[in-house]
Amino acid sequence: SEIIQRASNYLSQLSIATEDEYYLDNSLRSRYDTYNDYVNYMHEQRASTRDALKMTAYSLEHNIPIQGVVSESAKSSWKNNINSLINISTYIMIAMSVLIISNEYTSGSIRLLLIRPRKRYKILLSKLVSLAMYWGMMLLGSFVITFVLNMILYKSSDLLVPELNIVGGNVVEINAIVSMLIYTFTKIASVLPMLLLSFLLAIVMRRAALPIVLPVMIQGVSSVAQVVSMSVIEIDGMEFIKYLPFAYSDMTVFFTNPVGLFMYNNSFDIGSIFGNIFTYDMVSQFIPLIGIIYLVAFIAIEITLSFIVFIKQQIKN
Repeated sequence: SEIIQRASNYLSQLSIATEDEYYLDNSLRSRYDTYNDYVNYMHEQRASTRDALKMTAYSLEHNIPIQGVVSESAKSSWKNNINSLINISTYIMIAMSVLIISNEYTSGSIRLLLIRPRKRYKILLSKLVSLAMYWGMMLLGSFVITFVLNMILYKSSDLLVPELNIVGGNVVEINAIVSMLIYTFTKIASVLPMLLLSFLLAIVMRRAALPIVLPVMIQGVSSVAQVVSMSVIEIDGMEFIKYLPFAYSDMTVFFTNPVGLFMYNNSFDIGSIFGNIFTYDMVSQFIPLIGIIYLVAFIAIEITLSFIVFIKQQIKN
């Protein structure tokens, strides 16, 4: 196709300057600390462009639309809906988890539970399990309802069309349902630390107001911090930010696909199209594994602290 030809031409123009040319070019030296940094960056850009070309060619050859490029896409609509529903359900569960704990403290019924010959960790565990079951049923209902509604509303539905991705330099097809489940669980894992934080604060403070408000505020601030982190990664001396938790508050950003912007730029201006791919590369400079480690650590710490505080807590008359 014409756009693949243009992209191929653009790729051929991504030549790497020699070391002498690098030192003579003030703009290059101002953007990169060393010549090696510049060379590594250019290799990354060439690799991203090749991946985009591979995926585009595969999409055209096998008639499989690329995520994010289908107009009136049922899959895109489903993702927007599930994002909103998970966020809303998280706020509901924050309020529920706090009220379940704080109401027992304020009413004094917690004393009746603790004087029974039942281990405290079992009491708290039962509350966590009941909350998890309620949230799970809510999310399962949301998943099924949004799936069915999008299938009905979009006659030429792409919901069950496989996702294309690059793995090891090769284009692979990922089952649509598997991809949806991975996306959903990734979104749930991203908001889980805020829910567990509210649970912990309710145990520590024994009141409802702050344990509800504070996690919601942190969630809002973390969303802004993620955008800022992704924006400043290109600034000299800011590479360290990819090791901080701010950029990993919503792990679904790593599902971004550069080819959608690459294929469907309105003016088909090749510089603008690949400028969008370079924007994607800002995201790709972050390391998803670090985000996973942060998520697991936050979840483990919050659950552990909740049990420690609850078990050691003294209940006064």
